[in-house]
Amino acid sequence: MAEKTDKSGERIAKVIARAGLASRREAEAWIAAGRIAVNGAVISSPALNVTAADRIVVDGAPLRARDDSAGQVARQGVGQVARRRVIRRQVIRRQVIRR
Repeated sequence: MAEKTDKSGERIAKVIARAGLASRREAEAWIAAGRIAVNGAVISSPALNVTAADRIVVDGAPLRARDDSAGQVARQGVGQVARRRVIRRQVIRRQVIRR
């Protein structure tokens, strides 16, 4: 296992969480279970910094690229704010809050 010790990049659990697959704590559990590979080597510790050049594989499937979009635009009336609660890619509820 070739694990990096330099401080460049981001922690592997944070990268997985930003991709929307799991929370950081769940990602650390996946790493301990041997479900995550970086550059072809299965990792056993979440103390690993990765960069955009690293190839991350979760359960045999490559990690999709991080989406840096700002979000969705909700068409609401003047003075209304829309709020969605999303857990594991499922919309749980949608509220319209009047100001």
